[in-house]
Amino acid sequence: MNINLKTVILYFLIGIGFGGIIYSLTLLANGAVTQTVGHIVTVVLVSGCMGLVSLIFELEKPAFSWRLFLHFLLIYSLFLFLNWQVDTEVHLFSLYSLLQFIVIYLLVWLVVVYLTQQKVAKINEKLRERKESLDKGH
Repeated sequence: MNINLKTVILYFLIGIGFGGIIYSLTLLANGAVTQTVGHIVTVVLVSGCMGLVSLIFELEKPAFSWRLFLHFLLIYSLFLFLNWQVDTEVHLFSLYSLLQFIVIYLLVWLVVVYLTQQKVAKINEKLRERKESLDKGH
């Protein structure tokens, strides 16, 4: 994929979507009753930045394992920054915070993999239909 302004905006918006959903679920799970406008703006901006970090997977180099490791570190750093900004009790060296992040990170990856598989299946089906229609025409 070519990284252009449209791609950057798309990744930013996807990041906002994932971040908003995860943050909302976290608020529900923790029984939060109010949020400030500042917290919401921070969540939107940091979530968008998380989406931008995911542009790393559009690069051909370095190796995927290095891109994944770098992605994990950058997203975890943004996660810690976000939690610091919205005054939660997440600490850099807290095993609980790290485990919580890893669970969320893996769940998001599962969703992304599932959506990608669905997209590929649709593309393959259209290609199969096109091939069949071309075969019938000859």
